[in-house]
Amino acid sequence: MKNRNFTLLAFSVFAFPLFFACSKKDNKPAKTKTDLLVQLNWKYDNSGFDTDKNGTIDQNDPQDACITDNIYTFHSDGTGVADEGATKCDPNDPQTVSFTWELKTNDTILNAGDLSDNTDATIMTLDDNHLVVYEDIDLGGGVVLRYISIFKH
Repeated sequence: MKNRNFTLLAFSVFAFPLFFACSKKDNKPAKTKTDLLVQLNWKYDNSGFDTDKNGTIDQNDPQDACITDNIYTFHSDGTGVADEGATKCDPNDPQTVSFTWELKTNDTILNAGDLSDNTDATIMTLDDNHLVVYEDIDLGGGVVLRYISIFKH
């Protein structure tokens, strides 16, 4: 009986600190949308039309390598750089282009003015790994197409 009590006591002494050490809460503040946007470069992943507007691409829009290898860097001061990557669609284009950006409407809208003709894109997802935005394109006559663009690190 003594041996069992000693074993129980020894287990309690060693397990008690481990239990509380593992249950500590992470006191880091949650990342803001700006933090997530500027932490790493973004690269094209996929794009296409969301014909039923349910948040998923229904019709892919394949892009050439000269688009898919582009790298976008957002800086916390509202500026950024778009790099053409290894291949350019037009050899006369500059390798990099500076742009400005801002988050609007409680950080739900991304405007990268110089990249998208000042078009606002609605943010569907922005986390440590993905940036998913969409734009509703009005073709006139009551026809509106939703276009989703997905970027990753």
